[in-house]
Amino acid sequence: VALACEDDIDAVILDLNLPDSRGLDTVRQMRIQLPQTPLIVVSGQMDERLRHQVLAEGAEEVFAKEEINNRHFWRSVLQIIERQREQQRQFQRVLDATPDAILVVSLPGVVLYVNRAAVELFGRSRDELLGEALGFSVKDDEPAEIVIPRADGERVCEMRIVRMQWDEMGAYLA
Repeated sequence: VALACEDDIDAVILDLNLPDSRGLDTVRQMRIQLPQTPLIVVSGQMDERLRHQVLAEGAEEVFAKEEINNRHFWRSVLQIIERQREQQRQFQRVLDATPDAILVVSLPGVVLYVNRAAVELFGRSRDELLGEALGFSVKDDEPAEIVIPRADGERVCEMRIVRMQWDEMGAYLA
């Protein structure tokens, strides 16, 4: 699981019968470590009870081992990945349609995410803002005034900040 967290991955195909697997506990751990990553489980000993348990633990799909060499299996994997990507695109469209500026900032103050309203507020492109260290201090859930320098003059805004998790690390939602 630790290695899986280091890379941006599209899906996890988990074999419950590998020597280092602890069955349903491995499924639970993957769900905790990679909550947004699609999890597809295969097992050599598949029955309806096990299938139901694995799905209840959060797997997107369960296959018997003999099914993994057919086109249906791989087509299902690709459909699961595409469904996940579409959900992410829809969520991005919702955030971009929001009239309030939204930023996600790492604990040291580096911009990790901005929506369209934040791009407009700062008067800079998304690429310019991402990775930039912002020079304002933050306190959880307390309104703060910040001054945003822009090409057309300064802009004073009120900002609220809450702590959150972002890509398995602490961050601020502003």
